[in-house]
Amino acid sequence: MVEYTKKNGGFFLKSLLINWLAKVRTFNSEYKICSFNPKNSEWAAQGGRGFPEPTVVYIGGSTWGGSMQMLGWVGVGMHLELTRLTGPFNRRVVTTSPIVGISLTENPQECMEIIEKARKTYTGWKEPTF
Repeated sequence: MVEYTKKNGGFFLKSLLINWLAKVRTFNSEYKICSFNPKNSEWAAQGGRGFPEPTVVYIGGSTWGGSMQMLGWVGVGMHLELTRLTGPFNRRVVTTSPIVGISLTENPQECMEIIEKARKTYTGWKEPTF
């Protein structure tokens, strides 16, 4: 998966394995994304002004800045679209600045910390289906 991401400038979200951490660096921020419930496109994310604490989000994919979205893809040069699934801004879509870099690492400890913190604020929690 790491080689695929380097070669293609991005990755499909559903290919992000359990215990793998995706660090998505944008022009303005860095986001950490872990697999939460990939079957439902739910992810645990932290980063930027929109997600200072780990939060459960829906990630539809990336966009070039317009209304057309590349579903399930996170790509360099594109804008990531995350939808908050908890809290007072529930269902609010956050569109990032352009992605300038992506790194993928197997990091079970950090992923579990992010997922557990996000899980505490998520009322729709169901056991993930893989």
